[in-house]
Amino acid sequence: MKILDLFSGIGGISLGFASANFSEYDFSLKPNEQKAKNDGFFKTIAFCEIEPFCKKILAKNYPNTKIYDDVKTLPLDELRGGGRYNHWWFSLPGLKCSRRSSWA
Repeated sequence: MKILDLFSGIGGISLGFASANFSEYDFSLKPNEQKAKNDGFFKTIAFCEIEPFCKKILAKNYPNTKIYDDVKTLPLDELRGGGRYNHWWFSLPGLKCSRRSSWA
């Protein structure tokens, strides 16, 4: 299942879904460093995060996954793959948890 991770932070929600792809996931390793076989059922196709620090962490941990800056300008046609049914299955919105947040 394809995942579009919105308001991604450092990618914790995608990490949880990625860990479900392995029978023996090692949480001390990054997703791209796992030694167990990945069945690829869950795949994050893109992140959307505006915070520069979080984007650096995402780029390091998910080097082959596109990171967009602003949810208001996401290229939805591109993310859908050009077809109506060739799209992501889940949009995972993270909660705003920064010190500037009114949720904190």
